Amino acid sequence: MACWRMDLQRKMAAYIHGSLSSGSAKEIETHLVDCESCRVRLSSIREADRLARHLPSVTSPTASWGVIESMIARNSKISAAKTPFPMKTTIAYASMIITVLTALILWRTAPGLYERNKGFDPADFRQISLSQFPQTVEPHVATEGYVSQISVDDEDGDLMFKLVDDLKQPNHFVVCEIIAPVKLNAPPPGSRIRVYGVSRYDGKADHQWFEVHPVLNIEPIR
Repeated sequence: MACWRMDLQRKMAAYIHGSLSSGSAKEIETHLVDCESCRVRLSSIREADRLARHLPSVTSPTASWGVIESMIARNSKISAAKTPFPMKTTIAYASMIITVLTALILWRTAPGLYERNKGFDPADFRQISLSQFPQTVEPHVATEGYVSQISVDDEDGDLMFKLVDDLKQPNHFVVCEIIAPVKLNAPPPGSRIRVYGVSRYDGKADHQWFEVHPVLNIEPIR
């Protein structure tokens, strides 16, 4: 099964370069013990990094930019003589090329993203209550509750909200985070929703709470 811990996957390049904090590196290493999908991903990133380091360096001639500028100027004059809208056509082609390249990069760096958005299957997630989070070992869960708080994480810019079992006297809660590349709208405060995502525990000294991180789908409950 594919892993949805995008919060860890986007740190893998920094991990192999040794630029993560000891806490973040330890979190990735602990996750890799049980996640074959991320072990394969990390191996691919290592191999790509190794190949990139062995590419020969190339130094362009010092006069190359002057030659390029003169060619651009000459071709612009030729194009202007042939068509009344050379610049608009050039911009349109450039925009199209950039769009295609961007789509290819997203597809290569986030495999399965579009399939997950189109083919989300709630059957892959175990339904648990907020009170069951301390006992569950299921990685993919669904839970219900009321939205009591919405905020933006100062460090990552991720959207966070708190899910509680009772708005007036909450006994149990989880913190939910929506992170890139998943695109979901923030649920209205006070609304009752069902959240699908990855269960985890945040053991930082100032946190120490259970989370659904990342959130993969949200359903309103009438």
